[in-house]
Amino acid sequence: MNYLYLISRIDSSGQPVPPVKIGVSGNPKRRIETIQTACPFAISLIDYFPLRNARKHEKELHDLFLEQHSFGEWFNLPPKTVSHFIRYGIERGMDKR
Repeated sequence: MNYLYLISRIDSSGQPVPPVKIGVSGNPKRRIETIQTACPFAISLIDYFPLRNARKHEKELHDLFLEQHSFGEWFNLPPKTVSHFIRYGIERGMDKR
């Protein structure tokens, strides 16, 4: 099972702030450890979702948020808003198509 995950920069008070990374991994908790090693700022795993078609949905989200693209898989979006958006899609059958 793959997971669609959201990782975000965290500010000095520990709050998630943009940018947010939208990615796929079989083990998001281990993935964040790898990313943190090469990341110049503190990050946190905001959310992750077990999805049958995780890679397809990752691509759809990357395309949808193209105007907010920062670099790589990072987007200038509010992390919690992206999490709510994905939850809304899952509740409406996003992973069934």
